[in-house]
Amino acid sequence: TVPVHSLNNARAELQALEAVVAEKEKRMLRLKQIWSLKSLEFREAVASLLGWQMDFLPNGRFRLTSIFRPGGEHGADGGNTGLVFDGETGTMKIAGGPDSAFGREVRPLVRFWVEERKEVPGLSEGFDREAQGAYLQRNAMGEKAIKLCSDPIMGGMANQAA
Repeated sequence: TVPVHSLNNARAELQALEAVVAEKEKRMLRLKQIWSLKSLEFREAVASLLGWQMDFLPNGRFRLTSIFRPGGEHGADGGNTGLVFDGETGTMKIAGGPDSAFGREVRPLVRFWVEERKEVPGLSEGFDREAQGAYLQRNAMGEKAIKLCSDPIMGGMANQAA
């Protein structure tokens, strides 16, 4: 048999501990929400300032994908158009592997900037320059086609030919 006084003390202690746990869980939830918001702000800042989308992966890894690179998740490479960095091991890998379409495309840049010069920032800048050039070329061609179709003379001829 347990004395009533001991049982009441144990119940009061349990309630106090449950309140402490609830407060800690509430604080943890608020910190997670703040961290998510700040993480999103950081990712948007990196993308707008440096031209790279940053995705955090499990086990201390993150993926950088150029905002100028077509494809992405739904492209021909199936989202394998970036660089994966592992902070724990200090390594960099090409998403999709070195034999993927993206891997073959960036191989000369990797050889020049990483293997020969040991400068990863040079790799990202070199890739950005090439990807941005291709991006601007594609958009310029699209703008010319839009202007051609909106031209009353050429647009009219195009409409008559169709």
